[in-house]
Amino acid sequence: MILDAVTKSLEIVLAGVVTANQLHVVSSWADITTAAFTPGETDAQSNNTTAVTIVAAPAASTQRQIKEVIVYNKDTASATVIIQYNNNSTIRILVRITLLTLETLVYREGIGLMVLDTNGAIKTLISLFSHHLTHESGGSDAMQLDNLAAPDDNTDLDALTSKHGLMPKADKVKLDGISDQSASHYLKIGNILICWGRIDFTVSNNSNYDSSSISFPCAYKSGTIPTCSAFLSDTAVLSANWVGEVHTETNTTFKFRMMEVDATPRTGTYTMGWFSIGVWQ
Repeated sequence: MILDAVTKSLEIVLAGVVTANQLHVVSSWADITTAAFTPGETDAQSNNTTAVTIVAAPAASTQRQIKEVIVYNKDTASATVIIQYNNNSTIRILVRITLLTLETLVYREGIGLMVLDTNGAIKTLISLFSHHLTHESGGSDAMQLDNLAAPDDNTDLDALTSKHGLMPKADKVKLDGISDQSASHYLKIGNILICWGRIDFTVSNNSNYDSSSISFPCAYKSGTIPTCSAFLSDTAVLSANWVGEVHTETNTTFKFRMMEVDATPRTGTYTMGWFSIGVWQ
């Protein structure tokens, strides 16, 4: 905590009147200028509901850095302590806390506030180092990861071989597996795209059949040509010595031709299965 103007100071005031003894206060601080670093201390005691300065305002062109404030309840009863910031008579309350008799309130730079019991053990710790515990699993204000704000699109938290972290986007893509359960199917496994399907086609007294363009259910990477094959699923037709070939036109379409190699033309409707594999990104 820093007092950086001649109008700024730190004060103590009680919420009520003590029973027997005022509370003791000791503060340590350091004055910082462009040329010097000068430590100092202040000792005081409370004055019931009247504010008492426990760290005075610094001199001009000086910053007073508060290192520690200790408030000891010497009274025989509990006391409600208010530590307040006075900026040219504008009061800002920093903390209001009740101390049991013989308890101590401590502010320490870099740690925060703590209350010590009559044995000097930490009764309450209010600091940057302990506050996070309230947000962890089992804490009084546990925070769920999916309720936090969306992260920036950068690699700050990416996992590395040398440290734990979040999954990089590139690895997320590698682990993706997406299946479409329609008449034509596709599956993405990392960078690989597998497509498959079936087509009914009709021939009429000719030995060959040339299909029109057939679209893959999911496009392959632009500029690439996937590997594609076709087969007849009708065993009666297979025994008739038909052969097929597939011509992949683009990353999105292909054609197939069925050719009959025996001397007997076939007519009717047949089913062809097809399969393709390639990359999608």
